[in-house]
Amino acid sequence: MNKLKTLITVFIALVMIGFFVWAVLPKDNFGDKISDKLKKEKEKADVVFKDATLSEIYDGVKYWELVSKHSVINRSIGVANLNVVDGLFFDKGRPTIKFLAPSAVWRIKKNEIYLTDPIGYDVKYEKIIKAELEKVKDISRLRSVFHLPASAGKKYEGYWFSAKNLEWKLSTKKLFCSGAISLTKGNFVINSEKLESDTGLEKVLLTGKPSGEILVDNEKVTIVADTFFVDSVLNIISAEQNVTITKSKVKITAARAVYDQKLDTFDLFGDVFLTDGEITAFSKDASYDIKNNKVILMNKAKAIRNGNEVYGEKMSVFLGQNRIIVEGRTKAKIKETEIR
Repeated sequence: MNKLKTLITVFIALVMIGFFVWAVLPKDNFGDKISDKLKKEKEKADVVFKDATLSEIYDGVKYWELVSKHSVINRSIGVANLNVVDGLFFDKGRPTIKFLAPSAVWRIKKNEIYLTDPIGYDVKYEKIIKAELEKVKDISRLRSVFHLPASAGKKYEGYWFSAKNLEWKLSTKKLFCSGAISLTKGNFVINSEKLESDTGLEKVLLTGKPSGEILVDNEKVTIVADTFFVDSVLNIISAEQNVTITKSKVKITAARAVYDQKLDTFDLFGDVFLTDGEITAFSKDASYDIKNNKVILMNKAKAIRNGNEVYGEKMSVFLGQNRIIVEGRTKAKIKETEIR
């Protein structure tokens, strides 16, 4: 019994000594350690700038320049968040587009920038376009709007845009916009879901269910295709793959259609098919003169009207008049009921 009491007494004494030693030794606070580490990581990762100028220079060539009122660069993930941005895009070292944006993101490691709600314009025509920018204020922010010069033959008036988003990638050196997009070039308006362009908006590719409308003499021509390509230098607009052109009761399909904005004409390529009232016509190539309501069929031209067939080297169909003129070597198949 005495031995048991002695063991209990020794055990209690050891516990008390251990507790005393634990109390006097320094202890780590786990929560404080995490807090300190996060603080150090934040100090390490985030660099804050005011009125900073950032730019992308690769192989000695400058691609863009951003002046931001407030910038935060996270070095650990290689991302910079910028607010109140005033910037420039460059093409072959020369400034092309001047733009303003409330915010931007620069993915440093990927060499990409993303602009939110930017307004941009041709830097060479800043004074002229400022008047146009006043109109942008009234444009619905539900879609991105791009306005290109109407015609290279007229006095060049520059371009401007008001976009929901815009991104640039060093890997492609191109601008990208997505969402609801409306591009206007003179009397031609194209709606699409995706836009890709050089930084001078000289060559623009539109994809994502694109469709176009042309207004000529108060008459509307509708064009649907898989893609549209706008070349402001050559002043042409081409529709590629599964092209359908409609005007009133006229319908034309082709593999490719190239619109000359100065002449208001389409050059059509690849299995052209035309329907106009009683006339159905086919050819490999054709041209469509919108103002004169005339389609000229070339290369294996054939027309059918009221069951009669006519073949020719060149064939003109006058739209809305039920009239055909055939040139060159001609062959016809006439229904027996019409031969008297």
